[in-house]
Amino acid sequence: MHYLKENQFYTPTLAEVEAFVLGNLELPRKSVLVTFDDGYESNFHYAHPILSKLGLRAVNFIVGINTQHRETHTGFDPLVLTHLSWEQLNIMVKSGIWEIGSHTYDGHKKLNNVPVLQTWSSDEQVMDFQAINDNLYAQQLPQPISIAYPYGAYDHDILKSSTSSGYRLGFTVEEGVVRPGANLLQLPRYGVFPWHDLNQLELILVNSPE
Repeated sequence: MHYLKENQFYTPTLAEVEAFVLGNLELPRKSVLVTFDDGYESNFHYAHPILSKLGLRAVNFIVGINTQHRETHTGFDPLVLTHLSWEQLNIMVKSGIWEIGSHTYDGHKKLNNVPVLQTWSSDEQVMDFQAINDNLYAQQLPQPISIAYPYGAYDHDILKSSTSSGYRLGFTVEEGVVRPGANLLQLPRYGVFPWHDLNQLELILVNSPE
């Protein structure tokens, strides 16, 4: 994050990315949409203070059922994998730093090694998407306009269900740069994982194809 700040990268909002893809907005050449998947509590304790300090923005794609079942407590154990609570999400969103996206309500799992979202009927997909939308609404949080497909898996039915659920942007795990004219529901992303170092991140940012 310090690298992004020091090298004057711009972190756009989802609406700005949408407008850019539609050809209605010109973003700075050095623009990076920062996204986090799964809604881990560590995002609140580690990422949130850093982003706030540096004035950078990000999107957090949460799995609704994990937050719904999250018990609020005051302690945080970095050795235990826990998820964000509604209270933490409210703080993050109200800061103006974060936007919340959908990572489905209960679709982040596999059935016989197949992403469960692809085994569901269109009605089941829409029901799941509506469940996370309803949860966010009940918590007085903004309705999500974007979805990150679990495991990056999507097909025609999932794209159709996403649109009917109010999602205007969809993110895959296919590597690539988002350009004007791209399919808004099949946007690529570069994954950055714990085993990547700063040099590898720089290679992605500097050497990404025009």
